[in-house]
Amino acid sequence: MATSGTYNFYTSEQLVQFITEAFERLGFMGEQVSGDMMTSAINSLNFMFANWTGDKSRQWAIKLVYQTIVPMQSNFTMPIGSYDILDMVNRLNNIDIGMSQISRDEYLLINYKLASTSNPVNYFVDKSVSPPVVYLYPVPNTTQTSLIYNALMVSPDVNDVSLTSGCTPYWNDAISAGLCERLAEKFKPEVYMEKAAIARDTYSRASRADGDLTSVRISSPYTF
Repeated sequence: MATSGTYNFYTSEQLVQFITEAFERLGFMGEQVSGDMMTSAINSLNFMFANWTGDKSRQWAIKLVYQTIVPMQSNFTMPIGSYDILDMVNRLNNIDIGMSQISRDEYLLINYKLASTSNPVNYFVDKSVSPPVVYLYPVPNTTQTSLIYNALMVSPDVNDVSLTSGCTPYWNDAISAGLCERLAEKFKPEVYMEKAAIARDTYSRASRADGDLTSVRISSPYTF
């Protein structure tokens, strides 16, 4: 089989291609797809990506962020589009020290959270605001603090089908199949169950491919 030797398909997949593929899987070709159907597909993509937001297996939705904290700064605001932190380290003298995320009630019940100063080892992500605000404990003391964390990002709104998805290539089929399932529910309900099964299978395979290929290990955020 002859191939082009290039890989543009895997790096510049446009959202319109997912929509076209989803409709073709339902038997709707070319001019059979009306403007209203295209609008419906865009809405479905937005709802689908929003539904996937909580899935931490999507490596393409993780952004590495470097955050500088000045002495006595107890909190900072995450980037627009982020909704949580996967993990975070405090870099001291070129040594990365793992930090632990604590819950809202754990942070609230710390008696001296604003009076206690040292190198921060815990953080609480307040997701009741957008973008979230991260509170540190203890409060950084006398030196500038460098934090590095993996931010979990929501998918951007789909408002221009010529935009690229930004996803890794093994998610292409999962996106097409997931959209096909949602469109089948609207426009071809007789094949909905079949398309739903395919969507679940492709999503599962993409999630497995997106996992870190490492052995399971138990670790501590502290060094001894």
